[in-house]
Amino acid sequence: HRCHLDSSRRSGGLLERIPVIPIPSVDAASEITPYQPGQVAVNRSTAVMKYGFPSLSNIKSRESYVTSYDPRSRTAAWVIEQLNAETVTGTSDRKFCDFKEDDSVHVYHRSSNADYKGSGFDRGHLAAAANHKWNQKAMDDTFYLSNVSPQ
Repeated sequence: HRCHLDSSRRSGGLLERIPVIPIPSVDAASEITPYQPGQVAVNRSTAVMKYGFPSLSNIKSRESYVTSYDPRSRTAAWVIEQLNAETVTGTSDRKFCDFKEDDSVHVYHRSSNADYKGSGFDRGHLAAAANHKWNQKAMDDTFYLSNVSPQ
């Protein structure tokens, strides 16, 4: 199967040569309860995981996002989050947050703030802090360096 995009954008380009690879389904470890309007789940990981993953190595499940960490590059291979009006509003404030090393990653494979100092690169959130205002811990979790890529 091939992805059906606007033919003017596909004609002879890179997308023309890339096959669409289906992502296998993944069963959640616990029951997934359907989202109800106005509800913010205590742990949103299971709701997000029902969509499957490109890879299942080095999974880090946070308060409101899930990531697969690549120790070779010291960055996330991917991050997935489920956003709605409730998650992006709230009283949480990034002024209480600092970028921090992820202690769940072996020190040899973990990125540090020193990696960015003087490098000319900024620390770019993958799961953006502003998307997780509903809970201060959820916002704090976005400041793990395992959720950051150089930008």
